[in-house]
Amino acid sequence: KPKIVDIGCGSGNIGISLKSEKPDWQIDLVDIDKKALEIATQNNTQHKLELNIIESDLFGELKTSYDVV
Repeated sequence: KPKIVDIGCGSGNIGISLKSEKPDWQIDLVDIDKKALEIATQNNTQHKLELNIIESDLFGELKTSYDVV
């Protein structure tokens, strides 16, 4: 089960699509822009997926290591 981070996730479409195909993978969406994170959260709410949405400048606030960036 890989841990994946989508840096600069924007609307979250890549991470959300990946999570819908691979629900057992850990996927974190990261962006510095609050508006982008709001949109990613709204998009994720529609799909009801369990993923993390994190406000961060690149890796600044991330507390884990990842298999795929």
